[in-house]
Amino acid sequence: VYHLTNGKTEVSTTLRVPFAEAMQELLENKCLKICSQSTIVNLSHITRIEETQVTFSGGHDEYFSKKICQTIRSHWMEFYKVNE
Repeated sequence: VYHLTNGKTEVSTTLRVPFAEAMQELLENKCLKICSQSTIVNLSHITRIEETQVTFSGGHDEYFSKKICQTIRSHWMEFYKVNE
């Protein structure tokens, strides 16, 4: 599922290439980080990270494993350290 900047949600079909390869153009945007084999987050929209929950602007919560949340937190902290 892709949550787009225009507010639409797109449900994808099967990719015929690796996810990271298919998303390469998107990942050129430094706000976007790949956090697992099938997850990209927009770091500029994160407002809070808990142990297994990430809250995005607008109050939307997503739940991830502890390991993925640790990866997201690491990317998020680095993003804001560089962009201060």
